This record gives sequence, structure tokens and C-alpha cells, in this order.
Amino acid sequence: MVAALGIGAGCCGHIIFAVLGLSAILAASSLAFSLLKYIGAVYLFYLGITTLLSLRSAPVQATARPAAPLSKIFREAVLINLLNPKVALFFLAFLPQFVSPHADSHALALLVLGMIFNINGTLVNMVVGITAGALAGHMRSHGRLAGWLKGAMGGMLIFLGVRLALSEHN
Repeated sequence: MVAALGIGAGCCGHIIFAVLGLSAILAASSLAFSLLKYIGAVYLFYLGITTLLSLRSAPVQATARPAAPLSKIFREAVLINLLNPKVALFFLAFLPQFVSPHADSHALALLVLGMIFNINGTLVNMVVGITAGALAGHMRSHGRLAGWLKGAMGGMLIFLGVRLALSEHN
């Protein structure tokens, strides 16, 4: 739930960037896009490595509970979202298509559409979080499975970081 709220907060940043025209700079500048892309890729890679290293220092036990403070979970979700240039490009390419050329204020229309999208996305992410939390409760009783899933999550973060770093600016 906290991660869903962090993702939503990151989307608020992208909405503001789109309204102010900063996303257009990101789309037009290969340097800006690449810089943000590589910072995001390094951050995802860092999260993946620290997740895998945490398995070595403290293997997942059947009674283990997530030790990360909620503020850290929120902050990481915000950063992951803000450092993903593809989210900025999504808001730049997708939302303006639904703004009427006759709108009194294009910025206000973009802001409203962005917030509608963000609220709906946050609600969906919360449902995913609730479902994942319920499944995690069942999996916690199987320490080996929990360790395998944590390792898979670390590997997936590394994969996503590498994929982001190798993505093209279209």
C-alpha cells in the first residue's frame, strides 16, 4: 500500500513536469533522456544488488517480516517512478491526445487528466498491494519459497535496470 502511494507521488511529479513542459525537454534532449535513464538504471541495479546481498547476510526465515521502514518503502517507490524516463514520455505522449484544442487552459486540462489517471493507477496498485500482502502471508510460512522469491525480485530489479540502460530513446 505504501509503495502504491509512493508510485502515485512519483506520478504527481511527472504530471507537474508535463504541465510545466519539462517532459517535452526530456523528449527533445537525448542528453537529458540518457542522463535520467542511466540514473534510474543504476538505482534499479543498486536495489537489486542490495536485495540479493540481504539474502546472504540474513536468509529469509519462515517467521520473517519485512524490516524496511514505511518511509523507506515510500521513498524508494517515488524515486523508482521519478527516475524512469519512460513514465515522463508516457505522460508527454498519452495525455495531450485527450486535451481539447479548444480548452481554455491546456495546462489545467492536462493536470486534471493526469490526476484522474494517477488516482485510478494508485487504486489499482493498492489492490495489487493488498493481494500481494495476502499472498506474502501464506508464503511466509515457507521460508525457502520466500527466499527464492526475494532472490527472484532482486534479479528482476537488476534485469529491469539493465533493460532500462539499454533502451533506446525513440
